[in-house]
Amino acid sequence: MEEVILDFTRYLRAAGVRVSLPETMECLEAIRQLGVDKDSVFTAMSATLIKRQRDRPVLEKLFRLYFSALKPGEEMDEVWSGRATSSLLVPGVVGGGLGLSPIGGGTVADRLVSAVMEGDLGTLSSIAADAVNASGPLKFSDACQVQERVRQAQVTLEWFMAMHRLQKMHERGELREGLYHSCLEQMAFLEQEIRDRVEEQLVREFGTEALLQVLEQANPYRKDFISLTKEMVPEMRRYVHRIARQLASRPSRRFRPMRRGRIDLRRTVRRSLRTGGVPLVLEHRDHLPVRPDLVLLCDISGSVALFSQFMLQLVYTVQRRYRRVRSFVFVDRLEEVSEWFRRLPLPEALDKIRWESRSSLSGLSDFGRVFAEFRKLYLSLLNQRTTIVILGDARNNWRPPQEEALKVMAGRAQRVLWLNPVPQAKWTSDDSIIKLYAPFCTKVLECRNLEQLEKISRSCLV
Repeated sequence: MEEVILDFTRYLRAAGVRVSLPETMECLEAIRQLGVDKDSVFTAMSATLIKRQRDRPVLEKLFRLYFSALKPGEEMDEVWSGRATSSLLVPGVVGGGLGLSPIGGGTVADRLVSAVMEGDLGTLSSIAADAVNASGPLKFSDACQVQERVRQAQVTLEWFMAMHRLQKMHERGELREGLYHSCLEQMAFLEQEIRDRVEEQLVREFGTEALLQVLEQANPYRKDFISLTKEMVPEMRRYVHRIARQLASRPSRRFRPMRRGRIDLRRTVRRSLRTGGVPLVLEHRDHLPVRPDLVLLCDISGSVALFSQFMLQLVYTVQRRYRRVRSFVFVDRLEEVSEWFRRLPLPEALDKIRWESRSSLSGLSDFGRVFAEFRKLYLSLLNQRTTIVILGDARNNWRPPQEEALKVMAGRAQRVLWLNPVPQAKWTSDDSIIKLYAPFCTKVLECRNLEQLEKISRSCLV
């Protein structure tokens, strides 16, 4: 049992879940107390290994994939004793399907609609297996694109035609409201079944490396901003808001002498030297509010627009920590949006930026022109208290870089931080010119997911 749990927790850590050795020992003890059936083991793991709600989806997915060789309700004694192994250790085992024929006659979409209306979960599970097998052999690269494989399976099932047919039947009154919503729930169940089967087959085919890729996709804090689907954006906004609220209430790390507050041991000991080493007077210190200026330059072109919105949301929430915040957006021309942020709620401000900002002439990024424009119009904003934060992928569409303008800006400011949402391995590819701008930046940092954004925000922005 110990080896299995230790192996399981190693995968959790690799997926970004913090698990300590004492927590692992508590998990083992909880399993001994509750029993080794599948439900009890999952309960024990949930209670002892998970501290943050955001980590629960990772645990659920890993548990399902790691023990997917076991049937629901099956005892896990053989796993603990070593007589059985998880699916990770059984490569090349892929379940076969029953074909689409058992659903009935007609087109594939007709048969899918009939199965959904009947609501037989067993039949839907068989359909999911058949659709995955019919969509072609899996490749290792599919572990990073599970949603694409799900879409392929849906196309095989004529999924979108079936959804349209259900909607039309509802509009014509052929499906009552309750039955229609039940059908939508069955379709959601089928989609999740397809996703589960794709992931399980990937792990069976390609083992540990595929598992780690799948777990990366399950952890919202490690999911690349540029790969988010429309459905994921609201949840990610909640995570960004949570990070921002924590940063906004975080005290400064700098201290100054105070008449009250924490005891300053170093100054107390130094002063005690005047009285023969006896600390007759206690010295105190407290947090020193540090409120620098912040100038934010956000590329909102299509490739990085979503990342910029998350960053604008974060700055909007923590801006009271700064003495002055000036926010700019750009594609190939610069526009200040500070006033919108000052007088409008965040959703309205972001909508105005999206629909009303005049930041684009050609639709293609031009960092050189933007820096030159800032130098010409806004250089007076910069001083030795100013932090400049630039958000963008530095893809300049083969236009003049005008790095001299950024050099002048950096010379006037305290520091320049460049946050790039593209993986660092791709920084020098194609038309990216980050190497030309990097010498004038205090730091150039990869910032492509929430985990990196939170770390950078805590260490650099506040």
